[in-house]
Amino acid sequence: MGKYKQLAINISIFALNFVATKLITFLLVPLYTYYLSKAEFGLTDMSVTVNMMIAPLATLAIADAVIRFVIENQERSGRYVLTGVVVTFIGVFIVALLLPLLDLPFFGGLGTYRFQYLCTFATSSFFSLFGEIARGFGILKLIPLCAVTSSIITMGLAIVCIAWLNMGANGYFIAVSAGPAIGCLLYLTIGGFGSIIITEIRQMHQNPHKYISVQYADFRSMLRYSLPLVPNSLFWWIGTSINRFFLTGILGVASSGLFAAASKIPGLLSMVYQVFLQAWQISAFQEAHDNPNIFFSRIYSLLRPLMFMAASILMLFSPWIASLLLQKEFYQSWTLIPMLLIAILFNVLNSFVGTIYTTTMKTKGLMITTLIGAASSVILNAALIPICGIIGACYAMAISNILVFLLRIFGTKKILSFDMQWGKFFLATVLLGVQTAIMTIHANAYLPISAVLCTVLVVIEMYGIHQYLALLWHQIATKAEKLFFL
Repeated sequence: MGKYKQLAINISIFALNFVATKLITFLLVPLYTYYLSKAEFGLTDMSVTVNMMIAPLATLAIADAVIRFVIENQERSGRYVLTGVVVTFIGVFIVALLLPLLDLPFFGGLGTYRFQYLCTFATSSFFSLFGEIARGFGILKLIPLCAVTSSIITMGLAIVCIAWLNMGANGYFIAVSAGPAIGCLLYLTIGGFGSIIITEIRQMHQNPHKYISVQYADFRSMLRYSLPLVPNSLFWWIGTSINRFFLTGILGVASSGLFAAASKIPGLLSMVYQVFLQAWQISAFQEAHDNPNIFFSRIYSLLRPLMFMAASILMLFSPWIASLLLQKEFYQSWTLIPMLLIAILFNVLNSFVGTIYTTTMKTKGLMITTLIGAASSVILNAALIPICGIIGACYAMAISNILVFLLRIFGTKKILSFDMQWGKFFLATVLLGVQTAIMTIHANAYLPISAVLCTVLVVIEMYGIHQYLALLWHQIATKAEKLFFL
């Protein structure tokens, strides 16, 4: 049970990180929707969307390779760290050269804030890289420290610059750039990453030819792992974020702002999963050389019910949550939330199955399935948004994510087979699908009906995982008893 205990410890650490950082970011949504116009909020969301598109291209997804190779070979970890830093620096420089492209009309006016965007891109790229390095070294307690500090600074500056000084989008960019910058400084000093980088540079100066030749070999190995993840990240971005460009181009940047605001609440589901994923990736990589079939099956049999229950509960309470978080004209977008929850739920399941590809270093299959999902997303967005309006983007996102999920499930059978529990999966999907339809169309008595469906789903799923919950309760009770007698 050692690997499950370690996974639980890792999840606890990343859960603390989530509560202290993502929750703070989430609680800033009312501030943004109150003080920013729909166009300004749409523009800030566009900056995030563009960043998600450019980051893997400019940095060659090197951060993903760094964590994988550091875990695999700690003796050469310093070289991997230096490689990651150099590639990221080059990526920032390339983005700086391409800033004039932000003046194109489908970027919604982001070109006006090109320098602010560059600062945001640079700080977030290095902050993400250093977080992956910390995970690779196993110094997980450092991650919440840096992330909490970054989030507190971001929140404080957002309140000062947006609410007090009324700086609008400029205030937003200042806040989201300064926070990660301070977080990077903590990684470099307290985390000792600066010392590691300096040590590697000194070794390179002592014998440049030998060092560079070895470094080049390491770089090639890292690229063989990360390069398939670059188009995968790009295709994933197309599948999840290209809808912003369609919405901006067809309906205007304000509609993109409404869609972005509605996405914040379903994003909670994704945020919770990210806590699990950060810990899960480490455990999955560490178990890669053993027989992972049972490990994957047990984790999936707990993860899937929890995600379905969370989606159903969020859907039921979405009108009330929206009334707190979505201010003024943004509240009207809450009807998009049920369908977005379906889209995010299957995106979570896609991500879990996708770890089979990354764990076994067969990232080509990951890229192909994401490509198909991206292509379907482009076609569906182009077809549905002119007909259905903003909710057409929700339909497109949900359908493409379901398609990718099915492709990955059947595509990974030859690599690693685990129990999908298809009967329970289909029953939960039907219940959640009916709940989504009832909430979206505002059928008569939609809230009571939604409550009944949610209750039935939760009871069924809880019954299915009661043995895991009983085991967890037994372990907690045993530890509490030991502490009591001590």
